[in-house]
Amino acid sequence: MSTVIDTRSKFPSSRLRLLAVALLVFAGACAVNPVSQKREIVLVSVEDEIKMGDEAAAEVERDVGFYENQRIDGYLDAIGARLEEFSPWKDVGYDFYVVEMIEPNAFALPGGHVYVSRGLLALMNDEAELAGVVGHEMGHVAARHAVQRMTRAAPVGVLTGITSGIVGMVSPALGSATAGIGGLTNALVVSPYSRSQENEADEIGQSMAAQAGWDPAALTAFLETLGKEEALSSDGKRPPTFLSSHPSTPSRIEKTAERAGTLQRAATPPIAKGRDAFLQYLNGLPVGPRAAEGVFIEERFLHPDMKLALSFPEGWKTQNTRNFVVGVSKDEKAAIVLLLHGEGTDPAQAGRDFLEQEVKMRPQDIEVTATTIGGLPAARSTLSTRDQEVRLAWIAQGGRIFRLMGLVKRGSSSSHDEDIQAAISSYRVLGTAERAEIREDRLRLIEAKKGETLAGLIERVDGQWEAPQAAVANGLREDRVLEAGRLVKMPISERY
Repeated sequence: MSTVIDTRSKFPSSRLRLLAVALLVFAGACAVNPVSQKREIVLVSVEDEIKMGDEAAAEVERDVGFYENQRIDGYLDAIGARLEEFSPWKDVGYDFYVVEMIEPNAFALPGGHVYVSRGLLALMNDEAELAGVVGHEMGHVAARHAVQRMTRAAPVGVLTGITSGIVGMVSPALGSATAGIGGLTNALVVSPYSRSQENEADEIGQSMAAQAGWDPAALTAFLETLGKEEALSSDGKRPPTFLSSHPSTPSRIEKTAERAGTLQRAATPPIAKGRDAFLQYLNGLPVGPRAAEGVFIEERFLHPDMKLALSFPEGWKTQNTRNFVVGVSKDEKAAIVLLLHGEGTDPAQAGRDFLEQEVKMRPQDIEVTATTIGGLPAARSTLSTRDQEVRLAWIAQGGRIFRLMGLVKRGSSSSHDEDIQAAISSYRVLGTAERAEIREDRLRLIEAKKGETLAGLIERVDGQWEAPQAAVANGLREDRVLEAGRLVKMPISERY
């Protein structure tokens, strides 16, 4: 849960909705494709496409967030700038970002916004692999693929992996902050590309990479890495990854390999001189959840920067997103949501304002009771709708007001309400002992010892990857005997 989100905002905006409607209105327009140079039916003008991309980019920044590291940002910008010189579409300026996504993913938005995730970087071993992926995404932009596919909108919440139970339970008035990423961004990011679009983006990206001096075969190698990583993680419950919207088929790998053999590579040297120099950019990269956004330790949610703690019912499915923290009962008939309501010190007034302005209750019908929770100023209220009972609490801490919402479907077990009341009452200031429990996995470069195996190295440094995952992430066979001094990427658990 981030400290910078105003959860009271509504998204997608009315402007985005109007743009979505405009897609249908302008469906008959024609334009020259920047890549093929052929006239084709397009959905929107270039100006509207760029505008749409800018608005969707604002959603990504707000709802996904950026991993801000000056060294990595500058490096990614340098790779992107070199590729941009050879882009077939000169009407857009490209921008490059590392996003706060655990899963290995990369995507692009209309107008030149290109994103790679932390999870994707952790799997890379060579600058040319990163250039190949970035070039591929720039290829989608240049060929205007995102606009072509955006009518196939993905369901709300798909990027964050929230269970359907919470999406269906939370009413529009109470759920504006729990809607996940906006529908437009889902349509642009998650909807799968067609086979022809993938092939075209591969062709553009590999051509750009070769002209810029990188090995175009690196894209093939990284697609193989992603396929292996996906096989290790295929439990059916994972949020979308690069391969969800960019399917990696044997034929695609074969085509990229064949194409690489036909491309002439420029003599321009790489930015990072060799694998070890490239890996130095990844040293310290967080792997998995960020402690700065709060962490779950079993059923407890602990946020070190906001200095708060909350205990969810045992056995509930929990998830921490950039906008909110949620727990859902096993039968999906009850939920608890914690979010940052806003700045302030008067929880009772915050509650009254919320019920009047957001829920649209008449002032004479509002009942908010001042109280304390965890020794902090608080206020409580209850609501009943046709489908559910809602328990609300506002708690003031450190100049901020946090809102807790407990929702129970009508006709469900009374134990759900007891669980919700206990969870709300468990809200507390994070203590020294609990804060000391918070750890974060960071990618570190470990020098192998002569004759050491991956399993032996993992045991020596208490690495957080199992040997199969370490092998895939480092481009090694699991049984390989390592040479002395070889750098091996390995997440190490470190105190936050």
